[in-house]
Amino acid sequence: MTRSLIIINPHAGGGRARRIWQRHADYIRARLGDVEAVETNSQDDVADVLCSASRRGVTRVISIGGDGTNHYSVNAILRHNHAHPHHPLTYASLPAGTGRDWSRGAAMPLSIPQAVDWIASARLRNVDVGRALLDGQERFFLNASSVGVSGEVVKRVEASAKGGRITYLKAILKALLAYRPTPMQIDVDGQRWLEGPVYLAAVCNGQFFGQGLKVAPDAQIDDGLFDLVAAGDLRLPVVLRLLQQMYRGAHIFSPHVQLQRGSVVTITHTAGGQIGLDLDGEGAFAQQVSYSLLPRALGMHT
Repeated sequence: MTRSLIIINPHAGGGRARRIWQRHADYIRARLGDVEAVETNSQDDVADVLCSASRRGVTRVISIGGDGTNHYSVNAILRHNHAHPHHPLTYASLPAGTGRDWSRGAAMPLSIPQAVDWIASARLRNVDVGRALLDGQERFFLNASSVGVSGEVVKRVEASAKGGRITYLKAILKALLAYRPTPMQIDVDGQRWLEGPVYLAAVCNGQFFGQGLKVAPDAQIDDGLFDLVAAGDLRLPVVLRLLQQMYRGAHIFSPHVQLQRGSVVTITHTAGGQIGLDLDGEGAFAQQVSYSLLPRALGMHT
């Protein structure tokens, strides 16, 4: 029988992850068998917990949280699997955060009991993982990374004392009003793709980001390619129209949006400043970021 470790992010969804575990622990154990649970607050916590759990025979990690929890978990699991190739860990996620964009893209039920049933019957699938080098510092991401106005949104969300959907919507509106397109150069698979002011550029493994925005409708999580979506110097009325269209994926038909696919992407701030980034909902800054895709690098129950 598979032995599972449940990772609970107590801050995800404004404390929703902890409440989900308290409410559904008996059902999770009944459906998923041998389960132990631990709360973690940072990526360092996750890494330490994985090493200890692996020694006790855990082979599957299941997080309760959102896209940020996925981010910490996937980074820790990939590093663990690299260090312990003969004892690899697989991964699953119960959607409890505010965004739950990865779960949407995987067509996973957002109801917790149904998501537990989904994991219980899911096949193991090897999915792609994105690798980002931020001025040489390595980070992995499961769903999507983006630069431009999305980095401004994340910065405002992280600066807020509150979480949740309302905070996120306020951050989007304030960012849309304040952000000015950043001069960037974007190369895809060694070829120049875009150069000039960029309002948003998304490097996607999954289909959704930004709490339900279907940014890359055709993205597949195991096709070995990123789906890239970018928009240049836009006026606010155009931005608002595109934002509305993104909820149903219709923005890809706009003449203001450019699409591309590739496995290696480099984005550089051409004026020498810092680019604001979003990595699975976690913020970062870099003068240059280089992305590469790791094909089928993670075993997921999805």
